[in-house]
Amino acid sequence: MVSDPNKIDLKSKLETLNSKGLNPFKTIRNWIKGEMLEISAVLEAISKKEGVEAMKIKTESKVRENKSTADKMNNGKFVFKGIFKNKDQKVASS
Repeated sequence: MVSDPNKIDLKSKLETLNSKGLNPFKTIRNWIKGEMLEISAVLEAISKKEGVEAMKIKTESKVRENKSTADKMNNGKFVFKGIFKNKDQKVASS
């Protein structure tokens, strides 16, 4: 059918159609790879957000602890951190 001299046009059309056509499996593979990368990026963003929230809670706890220690020192109560201050520093913090 293709070797018929009258059908040479058909043969060239089939050859150009093959070269112009896209492989749908490659397209789907690339699409799936992109989706997988997006999912991993979202998961990484969620884990980073949770890490930042944990650091925020830890820092707020430290601030409250330091504030309570400073209040105790200002009220003249015994605090281990006060042992390392000299007399001038204790007066200045009051």
